[in-house]
Amino acid sequence: MQKGGRKIKRTKNLYGSRRRNHLKNTVKAVVMILVIGGIAFLGYSIGEPVLNFLREKAQNPTSSTSSANETSSSDVSSKSEESSSESETSSTAESNKGDNDFGFSAYEIKSESLLNMESLKAAVDQAKQQGYSAVAVVLKSPGGAVNYNTNVELAKKAYLSQSQLSAADIAKAINESGLKSVAFVGTLNDNLTPKADKTTGYTFENSQTAWYDDSPEKGGKPWLNPFSETTKSFMTEIANEVCLAGFDEVICRGVAFPPFRNTDLNYIGALVKDPNRYTALLNIADIFKTAAANTSSKVAVEISAKGLIEGTDEIFKPQMLEGFKIAVDYNPAKIGTKLVDNGSEIILTDLPAYDKAKKIFETAKAKAGGIEIIPCIEQDGANVGDVSETIRALVDLGYKNYIIKNF
Repeated sequence: MQKGGRKIKRTKNLYGSRRRNHLKNTVKAVVMILVIGGIAFLGYSIGEPVLNFLREKAQNPTSSTSSANETSSSDVSSKSEESSSESETSSTAESNKGDNDFGFSAYEIKSESLLNMESLKAAVDQAKQQGYSAVAVVLKSPGGAVNYNTNVELAKKAYLSQSQLSAADIAKAINESGLKSVAFVGTLNDNLTPKADKTTGYTFENSQTAWYDDSPEKGGKPWLNPFSETTKSFMTEIANEVCLAGFDEVICRGVAFPPFRNTDLNYIGALVKDPNRYTALLNIADIFKTAAANTSSKVAVEISAKGLIEGTDEIFKPQMLEGFKIAVDYNPAKIGTKLVDNGSEIILTDLPAYDKAKKIFETAKAKAGGIEIIPCIEQDGANVGDVSETIRALVDLGYKNYIIKNF
């Protein structure tokens, strides 16, 4: 952080010593958290303590020195006592306004925390103590496991959850703690439900034979078929249950087709060969938007950073995503050393974490147009410094929310 703006002589100013002490205390707090928590507690260690430092820098890059330059030190000295109470109130109001402008920082707690209220509250309290302003939970995992006590019969038939808590119980516990609640919900990346009800999965064309993404002997799995009426009814029940539960943000994960090979396309036939097949994905997303219409929930669709920029995620049709947010999954290890945007290469080799994140999310913002993006940072394999630098890049780009994903 530049210190040039600090070289102004004055006995007391409205912000100087308070801000220096605040900055010093903030840095100490970050260091203590990192030392105590270590890498095992990476997600908690990079929460609001780090963000407060970055937010201070982003909102006050020159520490308001321009107004101070216009006021002599004697003027400040003579007025300091009568304005101290006023400045404290003003400073607090400005701080609160900054927090509101920034949005939320969320930490994804492990699904094991959803087993009972005691474990949930312990995880929520831990996130709150570390300064996060929101908690994210995975209600339905990739693969199909449901991590809460659902009333959807087909979901119960496909997977017996051990959780004692309903979706509403989970949302209420988070909201009553004073934090925002975020729910990830797996959709078509479900390999369990088609086994419980074959009509929800893909079949060979003109046949009732179930399609698997490989032979069962090699670990092949079925997937939910977005063209199936049973699948759409199932998704509607899940969407209604989750949106009515009271979550602030609902993020649809896995709204995608399986990685079909050419032989698979031939097996399944016309449905998946249609160049407009993406409309079936949009229909699944729309089910959640409809379910949230009369609730306080906002709906986002999760898309990978690589898929968004390179245009390989079929759900990403900005002109058809009105009313949605986009949750961008970010993991540099999955992105690789370069991206191709409309034929132009974006070289990422040897870029430091800050520059890489800034380049990717700058490009993502341009591709998304006016759609709000929620960066979702995978902490798996990352170190504290890289994740902190990623957050700093997001702040500098003007992003207002982010989620730390816990794998």
